[in-house]
Amino acid sequence: MLATIGLPPALGYLVYIREVLAPLLILLGIWTRAAAIFVVINMVVALLLVHTGQFFTISQTGGWALVLQGFYLASAIAAALLGAGRHSLGGNTGNWN
Repeated sequence: MLATIGLPPALGYLVYIREVLAPLLILLGIWTRAAAIFVVINMVVALLLVHTGQFFTISQTGGWALVLQGFYLASAIAAALLGAGRHSLGGNTGNWN
């Protein structure tokens, strides 16, 4: 899909890292802030590439059409700013946790 819009196909591997490895790192609490920044970048790119037409629309149930994407973006921003916490696997001594 990235190659069809003129982007290098190698960016597909970055999408793999951002969609699979970064959420796993967030769940485990290892390098949480760095992984959350990757998720934020991924969600911004997804909103710009796929969902720009739906940004100011209402769904059939009366809510914002992009509420799930907005939730993922807001959650990743919160994890990037707050970190994983002291009960994570990385502990509270790491700079990126």
